[in-house]
Amino acid sequence: MADKDLSASEDVRRLTPAELRKLNKDQLQFALRTLINETTEDTSAGPTVVQMGRIEAKLDEFLTKWNKEKEAMQKEIKELRRDKDKMTVALGQHQKMLEAIEAERRAANLIITGVPEDNMGGATTDRAKVNLVLATMGQSGVPVKSVERLGNQRQDGRAPAAGGSRPYRRPIKVVLANTDDRKTVLENAHQLKTKDAVFRSIYVKKDVHPIVRKELDRLRDATKREKERPENQGKNVRYDYRERKVYVDDVVVDSYQVTSF
Repeated sequence: MADKDLSASEDVRRLTPAELRKLNKDQLQFALRTLINETTEDTSAGPTVVQMGRIEAKLDEFLTKWNKEKEAMQKEIKELRRDKDKMTVALGQHQKMLEAIEAERRAANLIITGVPEDNMGGATTDRAKVNLVLATMGQSGVPVKSVERLGNQRQDGRAPAAGGSRPYRRPIKVVLANTDDRKTVLENAHQLKTKDAVFRSIYVKKDVHPIVRKELDRLRDATKREKERPENQGKNVRYDYRERKVYVDDVVVDSYQVTSF
């Protein structure tokens, strides 16, 4: 019996008690291992208790491993969200600091838009036009340090057209002597709306960084779109300039997005 072939589990199952007693040590160990770890038992009448136990053990092992991986992943996601929130706060603080530095650098500056490129009420130079705008607001005594048209002109000397019937008018940056003069001019800018048509199309604003100005313009456009939505009719749609947020009733629907410059 020592040379009996026990390479297959079927051979082990066919052994009689008498044949088992005749097996040598190696054959007996093989037979016992095969019977204990049997995975190809006859399941025509359903899985055996041993097989069910093995399946359940494997399933428990898989679920335990999956739950540990899930918990680890959830912990990592939570940490990433926490890091993202910290970075957002830090970036916001950094942005405010940069804006404060920019605001200080531009504290005495104005941006005037809508000033014609050609003759305006007898004024032919941009400085003369700015002085005329200030005089129309009752601020003729405000000293002007410098005047600069922003943007490029065409080669023929005219400003590039922006489409529409009204010619494009490049904005003018005006540097005043101090922040108090700028504050006074801004407080009286509304007077232009009661004057002749040429002055009613002129706007006087604070000078801010172009990226900030673009984002503030986006919020104003967003406010306009919200007001035009049919579902917002009868609701209080407003733009809070200080908070830099767009509200529909008391719900924030848009806000200033942190940008770098």
